Amino acid sequence: MYIKNLKILVLLSFGFLMIALGMYFDGKNISNKSSSEVLFPSFDDVLPEIAYIEFSNQNDSTIIELINDQWLLSNSDNFPVNTELLSRFFIQLREANIVEPKTNLPNLLFKLGLDDENKSKLILKDKTGESILTLDLGIYNYNIPGSYVKFADTNQSLLVSTNLTTDTSPFYWMPNDLINIGSSTIKNVQIYNNNQMINLLN
Repeated sequence: MYIKNLKILVLLSFGFLMIALGMYFDGKNISNKSSSEVLFPSFDDVLPEIAYIEFSNQNDSTIIELINDQWLLSNSDNFPVNTELLSRFFIQLREANIVEPKTNLPNLLFKLGLDDENKSKLILKDKTGESILTLDLGIYNYNIPGSYVKFADTNQSLLVSTNLTTDTSPFYWMPNDLINIGSSTIKNVQIYNNNQMINLLN
């Protein structure tokens, strides 16, 4: 009877030990995740100061400026910007955490899409034209997932946790609707041409 009770006590002690170890390592994992370095820690502070946004590569460029309290494509006849797309990108930038550093060898940056021929560049400036951020954007790795980036003044590449790839063409940033009216609300469309009317019914 004594031996049986001793075995039960040993098994219980072993079980409590395993639970304690599990809680310890879970806590370590949570701590590591919470302590991961943010790519752009001052984002919330500088966001109200941003007045100039540039996305560019070797073939194309988009320049977005805050003009009279409206975001406009200043290098494309001041067309309005698709602010939904812009907001999505800035959310990705704000939430980007550094997963790990990658190569700092210039001859290997092409593997990450960060060489001069393949990289895109993000430039943020304030109203006075002073630089806030200049970031080189590489490819998005769907297997991890995450994006490769580096600050423009260094060769040290980084893997970050969000998708920071984007299009540098101004057409991408233009709104894709002339007037945002749902088709269900349109009952009748009239088109006039050379004193002739075409009537379209929904």
